[in-house]
Amino acid sequence: MENNNLNENEETNLEENNLEKQDNKIEKTKISENPVEEKKEDKKNKSKKSESKKSSDKKSSILIISIIGILILLIGGYFVLSKVLVKEDNKPNETEQKEEKENDEEKKEDVEELNYSLNVYKYSSGAICNEYNADWCKDLAFTIKTKTETAKVIKGEDAFVLYEDDGLRVYNNYDGKITKLNLENQYSYYYLNYKDNKILGILYVNQSEMFSNKGGYYNIAKSEKMYNFKYDNLILINDSNYLSAIKDKNVYLLSANEEKEELVSTNNNENEFPGYFYVNCFNNKCFYYVADGDVYNIYKFYSNDKKVIFDKKTSEGQWSFKDKYLYIVDNKVVKKYDIDGTLMSTSKAFNDVKGLIENYAIYVENNNLSLVNIDNDKSVVLDNWNEHYYFDTFISGYYTREKLDNMGEKNKPEGIYVVMYSNQKIAENIYGKEYCYTKTGEVKTFDVKTPQGGRAKPVLYLYPTKTTDVKVEFEHPEYLTTTYPKYNNSWKVKASPNGDLIDSNNKYYYGLYWDEIRYNEVDFHEGFYVTKDNAIDFLEEKLDIIGLNPRERNEFIMYWLPILENNEKSIVYFELTKERERGNKLIITPKPDSMLRVSIHIKKVNSKVNIKEQKLETFKRYGFSAIEWGGMIY
Repeated sequence: MENNNLNENEETNLEENNLEKQDNKIEKTKISENPVEEKKEDKKNKSKKSESKKSSDKKSSILIISIIGILILLIGGYFVLSKVLVKEDNKPNETEQKEEKENDEEKKEDVEELNYSLNVYKYSSGAICNEYNADWCKDLAFTIKTKTETAKVIKGEDAFVLYEDDGLRVYNNYDGKITKLNLENQYSYYYLNYKDNKILGILYVNQSEMFSNKGGYYNIAKSEKMYNFKYDNLILINDSNYLSAIKDKNVYLLSANEEKEELVSTNNNENEFPGYFYVNCFNNKCFYYVADGDVYNIYKFYSNDKKVIFDKKTSEGQWSFKDKYLYIVDNKVVKKYDIDGTLMSTSKAFNDVKGLIENYAIYVENNNLSLVNIDNDKSVVLDNWNEHYYFDTFISGYYTREKLDNMGEKNKPEGIYVVMYSNQKIAENIYGKEYCYTKTGEVKTFDVKTPQGGRAKPVLYLYPTKTTDVKVEFEHPEYLTTTYPKYNNSWKVKASPNGDLIDSNNKYYYGLYWDEIRYNEVDFHEGFYVTKDNAIDFLEEKLDIIGLNPRERNEFIMYWLPILENNEKSIVYFELTKERERGNKLIITPKPDSMLRVSIHIKKVNSKVNIKEQKLETFKRYGFSAIEWGGMIY
């Protein structure tokens, strides 16, 4: 079939060729007959062909250009349409647009309006102070860019500053970040809560009346207030995400992350201050415990799962932490608990435990003052026991190399320090003994050359709820005679919750001491008759009623007991806060939440005296507490 078709096509082509040849032959004959016409016609035909070709070429060019244009339009339209669709998909909603606009405006405001500077000053110790002082706060810590020229520091701690600058703001010197707070600048006091170089929140307090603080907590991450005026005596718990507060005479552990009550401790004694919650954490696990305002009287201990592991008021200073373990004296033995509440061990019985330092117990046995490691039962004798000594719970402790250097004690070794004062003169300018059990197991002995007190002996303890810069002044400084540290128009110290005081020269004190001229002598129209035989019982009973804690009672009794016993018979009057304030008012900044001033007046008599018994009021401490005791002899 394919071959036949091919033959037929060939025959058709041959016929068409023959016909074309004949036509050409006739055409040539016509042309030869009239050559002039032929030329004209030929020229005309060529012109027509040329015009036809040009027209054809022009049409082809137009067609090509049109096709290319259409393709460009189609491709361009595709891309434009794609971009429009993508843009529409990514277009923020109204809320996002508003937030973006606000952020842009805020950035613009920060850039455009932070045209001023606020200088923040520090003590020589490096701690931030609230205002410049040419005598003791003159070193520039850093400078903050501010919106207003009148910006001022409200509160400074570590590397954080709360300041007023067209509203309250917080500056973090670690990263230079400024956070504007949705918190009013209308409260009496502010306390900063920070951890791991990050500011967490602000405790704000109104002191509506003496000894009654109410407030709330501002959570910076949530930019909202929590616990707003729902509790009394709201305080921060250092280095934790918790707060403590009191309500209906019970003490509460509160979360600083969300408005939630974590624990409540019921106060079974209505006449006793319920205390505060405190937290000691190790690797994200914590002991929780309830103690009074100076953390020396313990009411309860809780394990990490918030179960009670100890429910009893302990004696003075007889509990301690060592890493994730709790050591506590219970019925003359030392019990060791892990952080989950498991009882790990129980020591042998001690007749006279003076105190605990980490995992070491200080005790008296066989007329020796000794130190024992509770974990391995290894003991060492520090010295022969002197019945006139008494253990100083505040100064005793483990002192690191860094802490000793900061105190100016560069020649003393790192180790456990046991400090014993004497209520009798040991030698000229020697007031007690200081024993150091070093890391190498040696015992070093030093003389205590700082007096614990003198005649009239007012001494002031400061217990803020958080490390605080405190200024102490007297209404009548002209009454002062001897002062320690030296009083120059005022005392300015950094006070810790446990009572530790550091001055601007980094020197350590556990209290502020002064003597005064004799003024405000009493007439003993009321008081108490005391004999040598009942002096101890008398002091313990009355000081407990007045409200001194065990450590303060101990120091008070050690000083004044020998005087009562030497008198054989005495009459005694207690001058308390209101009366002391009338004589020489104490001006403490910031103002304490609770303050007790007590001065004992002792007069020797030769025979029994019938005297109207003095009615004593009971002091209740809470919040930032200031305690003073002293006395006068007639």
